[in-house]
Amino acid sequence: MISNQEPKLSRTGGIIIGVILIMLFVFAWVYKFVYVGRDGYRFTIAIAKQNCSKPRSGEGYSFEYTVNGKVWNSECIPIRNPITIGTKYLIQYAEADPDHMTVLEYVLKDSIKVPINGWSDPPLSHFVDRPH
Repeated sequence: MISNQEPKLSRTGGIIIGVILIMLFVFAWVYKFVYVGRDGYRFTIAIAKQNCSKPRSGEGYSFEYTVNGKVWNSECIPIRNPITIGTKYLIQYAEADPDHMTVLEYVLKDSIKVPINGWSDPPLSHFVDRPH
């Protein structure tokens, strides 16, 4: 006799695989946002290197910075007000992937030695607010 019912084993196997995939997704999300989270970011100095533009975001600048001895060059980052090429800015970067960075609103006002892996807390006494 032919039965239209699925075998119980394949249905149970599908449920188990689904639960495992959901658990892996939750683990990755928790790791990314809880363990890496705020503590996964550090600070360093980036130098404005050149003007650039993007079709959607308009005028901007590219920046160069060093993390753990490796020089990183940013893509074109939109900045509305003009800045001077060579100006040094405080940036925040992802410790796990230094290519992910954000230019902060602080300009270096004097010289400072940057630790090879950046700062966990920025030394704001060496910076001034970026002129707008």
